[in-house]
Amino acid sequence: ITADLLAETAQGKSVIEVTPKALVTPSARDWLKHHKVELIRGQSSAAQAADRSVGSLAIVQSGSENVDRVLAAGSWKRELVGTVDEAAKLAISEVCRGGVKRVVVFSREPEAVACFANRNEKVRAAAVTDIAGVKRVKSGLGGNVFVVDPVERGFFELRNILRQVEA
Repeated sequence: ITADLLAETAQGKSVIEVTPKALVTPSARDWLKHHKVELIRGQSSAAQAADRSVGSLAIVQSGSENVDRVLAAGSWKRELVGTVDEAAKLAISEVCRGGVKRVVVFSREPEAVACFANRNEKVRAAAVTDIAGVKRVKSGLGGNVFVVDPVERGFFELRNILRQVEA
């Protein structure tokens, strides 16, 4: 987790939760101290799976204000990660454990996340740009991991994508 990632995704928050093994850079620690934001390490993967035996997980590798607003308005569990590789590994872990039914990853490199995640035979990941893409991936591929680039996506567009994933 870097200071730049926190500046993108944690503005205005007093507490953020990260995965148990997330690496937090010294600049990120300084950012947290300066902005008086508390960092909480999430539960172990086994505990998370027990808490979320069904439902949806949003993994935020690259966020935006609209991503924060959409996730705050819904019932999505949110995890922050620092890299594309961490995003893919967390998505694979959750799908393989049966911890969630569906995963949405927000990343500026959606194709890379989907490619890395698809290295596991239980994962059917794809980069999507709109609700029509979500429908195609769900019906044609049986998708369980959807990767979205949040840059220049409005609140309503992101909300509609998440709703289609949940449908």
